[in-house]
Amino acid sequence: MDQLENVLVCVTRQKNCDRLIKYGADMIKDQAELFILHMVHKDEKYLHVSNEGDALEYLFDIAKKHGAELSLQKVDDFQSKLNDFICKNKVKKIILGKPNNGSTEIKNHIIAKNILNKELDIIII
Repeated sequence: MDQLENVLVCVTRQKNCDRLIKYGADMIKDQAELFILHMVHKDEKYLHVSNEGDALEYLFDIAKKHGAELSLQKVDDFQSKLNDFICKNKVKKIILGKPNNGSTEIKNHIIAKNILNKELDIIII
């Protein structure tokens, strides 16, 4: 039996994260799971918007629409917690948005270049 290819979509405060989630949902095969993860520093608000409740509801609605599990985490060590999440949930593919410089190269992406699992399929869109 082939190992399931669980997919993780990392989202930010931007409302256009739905394109990343849809991309990740389209990659799900068989019984694989889709995870959506939003992390912020432990001292920050989740979304830095005045209507945070509406924005969180929006994220939950998108997750539900695509049958995904949404995780919101406040952390002090982002890279360590991300690597733990990947390992714990047996993630095989990760979807990341382009950084501000527009690069799709892993070496130029602050999150992608610090992922410990080098067998992980990292997709930057």
